Amino acid sequence: MEFDIDIPLLTPSYARHTTWRGAINAERRYHDILLANLGLNVGYASVGTAMVVASTYNVDQAAAWRGHGSALILQGAGLLVLDAIAWLGSRGRIVGFLSMPGDLAARSLPVGGALTWRF
Repeated sequence: MEFDIDIPLLTPSYARHTTWRGAINAERRYHDILLANLGLNVGYASVGTAMVVASTYNVDQAAAWRGHGSALILQGAGLLVLDAIAWLGSRGRIVGFLSMPGDLAARSLPVGGALTWRF
């Protein structure tokens, strides 16, 4: 028995999209993954903050709680910055894909209408 599993996230880097639709869909998937990562980064920082706050109460090994919490806050903040930069770049590429070069105008004529594309 032979079967093939296609996982879009693991597409090799040499597999280039040859259509606009394929390129836009791939960029949108990447954009959505980055948005999910941004949410997870906020989660990291939130858990770290909760650990630091919990270390102020009577818990065993309060210094360890404070240290691990601080590390999670730092990790979440660092990853948030990196993912935000990548997300902004992806957003710019999507806008670039969707913007049409030139100027498209529509106007009505006495008998019908006309579309004019100037570039």
